[in-house]
Amino acid sequence: YPFQVDYERNWNIIVDSFRKVAEYAEPKGIKISIEYKPCEPRAYSMVDGIGLSLQVVKEVNKPNIGLTLDYCHMLMKRENPAYSLVLAAKDHKLYGLHMNDGYGELDNGLIFGSVTIPQALEFVYYLKKYNYDGVIFFDSFPVREEAKEEVEANIKTFQKLSDAIDQYGMDQVEKVIKQQDGVQSQKLVLDMLLAKK
Repeated sequence: YPFQVDYERNWNIIVDSFRKVAEYAEPKGIKISIEYKPCEPRAYSMVDGIGLSLQVVKEVNKPNIGLTLDYCHMLMKRENPAYSLVLAAKDHKLYGLHMNDGYGELDNGLIFGSVTIPQALEFVYYLKKYNYDGVIFFDSFPVREEAKEEVEANIKTFQKLSDAIDQYGMDQVEKVIKQQDGVQSQKLVLDMLLAKK
């Protein structure tokens, strides 16, 4: 509610709490990962997006604290998932992934790449560019679908996008990005997705 929270006090509690957890875990070689979400179940989160999450990481200032990115949470925040990935990965703070998809309003937990396929393709490209070799979790919710089939669909989609990038070539993708031309970017997406194998 408005006037319910002392924002500075609560922010300091969050940072101090994460610092204590990170200090406890550091000698044991354990990484601590923050997974942000803009809302749900509460109306607002104190750490709701990539910017505030990275600010927490900066203020905690411990080598073992980083981020887990949930693709659907980034869409809910109206972030560009690939951009958020780059901000975390460039400083070696990308510790985990929850791969799913959605329409951006809620945490839909749909099959990865089922709604936002161009963004999903770009996201996979940047995972490759930054040599992400951590665990990938598929955080989708099989409500009407068979769970085993949904898991398989997540894996197949991720692999097909990865293969499309490999077939096209990382260097070729980078050349298009350097042009900063929306028409060429759209051509790139279509070329990668519609290429004959």
